[in-house]
Amino acid sequence: DSFLIYFEFVQTNESNMLKDKLSQLVTESGALLQKYIDEFKLQKLSIFENGHYSDNRYAFYIDLLCRMLCYTDSIHTIDSLHIINPSFADFFPEQRDRLALLEWLDDFLAGVNLINSIIERDHYVLGDSAMLNLENQVMIEKQPYYEIIGAFNALGSKSIGDFAQKISDAFIKCTDGKLLDLLELQYLSYLATENNISSVVMKTINKGLMFEKQGNTSEAEQQYTKASMLASNYAPPQFYLGRIYHQKDEKYTAEIYFDKALTISPTYISPMKYRIDFLIEEENYELALEQVNSALESNPIWFFYFLKAKTLYNLQRYTEAGDALNQAINLNGFNFDQYILLGDIYKGQGNLERARDAYGNAGKIDPTNKIFTERMTSLKK
Repeated sequence: DSFLIYFEFVQTNESNMLKDKLSQLVTESGALLQKYIDEFKLQKLSIFENGHYSDNRYAFYIDLLCRMLCYTDSIHTIDSLHIINPSFADFFPEQRDRLALLEWLDDFLAGVNLINSIIERDHYVLGDSAMLNLENQVMIEKQPYYEIIGAFNALGSKSIGDFAQKISDAFIKCTDGKLLDLLELQYLSYLATENNISSVVMKTINKGLMFEKQGNTSEAEQQYTKASMLASNYAPPQFYLGRIYHQKDEKYTAEIYFDKALTISPTYISPMKYRIDFLIEEENYELALEQVNSALESNPIWFFYFLKAKTLYNLQRYTEAGDALNQAINLNGFNFDQYILLGDIYKGQGNLERARDAYGNAGKIDPTNKIFTERMTSLKK
């Protein structure tokens, strides 16, 4: 730039020729630099286009990327795709520390920064080649990664309805409770956007969530009560009030608020889960079975098939429990707990050989888990 300024004051044939050559050199070097930058990005992100779940680096990168995409601690307006905050990795310490142990964390975060540059420029998370790679491996993904990234790609193209549908699809095979909660919070944010829930209501709910996270249940309750009065047709404040009373061990009061939330939004997953878990804790298995069957009518997802199998097992209806659990396994065959429960079912039927096989499948997923060791040892007694 300094040289180009000089040429503004010196106007000769030679200086003009030199100025043109210098301008050309600057342009060409800039284009060459951009080419090298683009090639570096492609090389850095090639793992997403060519990786396979059998490669731990690829599997771990996809898993943490999806969790960071989904992370939110608030109800918010769904309108566009935003860049991924690299600090969100800290909310998933197990996955973050695993990458750090393998000395892959810095490389992963560098990849996230490159993805952010793509989000800002092209408004998608992963491109067609990477999405095709994910789609080709959808039968062996441990969580709904393809659906999650597809949802946020849809958000980048302003396809809000497609975003909601793909988030809803992700519910089906999700076996991770924390991830399911994040997915549902994204979906609730979509509903708030679609139903024109005011910013005042959202801010009030989010204050409650903040207080609840800090352990200040009385302030959280006050905010949720205010939100429930401001928006009587929006289910989350009712559920959050139920959750507060559940934490206070006032479970029958909690039940009333869960029912209110479900009256407003019959497909709301979280109050269904709380209600069924409460009935199982109370050993009211018949009513729990009734509730879980009702939940499956509106939400035929892995979590409810698993809870149905658990309930039927406690009722010693082992054949039906096995049928329900096989439906869960058909949705996602990579969960440790379901194989432990399947082994328990076979053991209850007196079929120790099949129990051993089921426990063995759990061990393949998590061989150091004490529950696996205890179950295998129990077969020797």
